[in-house]
Amino acid sequence: MPSSRLQIAGGFVTSLHQVAPHLESCRRGVELGAGALPRCKRSRCLRFVWSGCHRRVIWGRTKIKNVIPYTLLEASIYKALVRAFSEKAKKRKAVYPFTDCFSYKSFGGKSLLGKETPVISLVLGGGAKWDIYGPNSLVKVNKNVVCLAFQEADEFESLFPIEIGGYQMEDNLVEFDLETSKFSFTSSLLRHNTSCSPQ
Repeated sequence: MPSSRLQIAGGFVTSLHQVAPHLESCRRGVELGAGALPRCKRSRCLRFVWSGCHRRVIWGRTKIKNVIPYTLLEASIYKALVRAFSEKAKKRKAVYPFTDCFSYKSFGGKSLLGKETPVISLVLGGGAKWDIYGPNSLVKVNKNVVCLAFQEADEFESLFPIEIGGYQMEDNLVEFDLETSKFSFTSSLLRHNTSCSPQ
């Protein structure tokens, strides 16, 4: 089991349409109402500080957007993710469209599923966790290089700290129950020797 684990807290995915939390004064940037912030110690949560009054951020919400290939992350989340992977593997020159790439061999193991890649846990409403493993967090661009399958969102690009893209949903069963506003999912089916692709 991989020893590194990055948890991104506050990613509630309870319905397809979310309402922005109450935004306080804009004198020193956007300040969110206390009800929008998670109740936990600072050292255990990622806090997002948004500068300027030009955007309305839906804090603590995650959007699922399968029309984008790779998950978009707010800058501080993306940087934390890069740090976690950099501690496990040697950095390599970036390969477009990716900005952070690593030596494939430095992860060890025989495949991305078996490699010692950090597990990314999206902590959802009710405490459920969606674990993202190597096959959904890294793209193998050649036999020696893998790239982080996430992209840093431009500051004007998204209202959400996390927008989950199609690559992260591959080989995961995902169900949207609109009547009950429930979102159900599995972790990677590859861990159970199956996939969503026809064999």
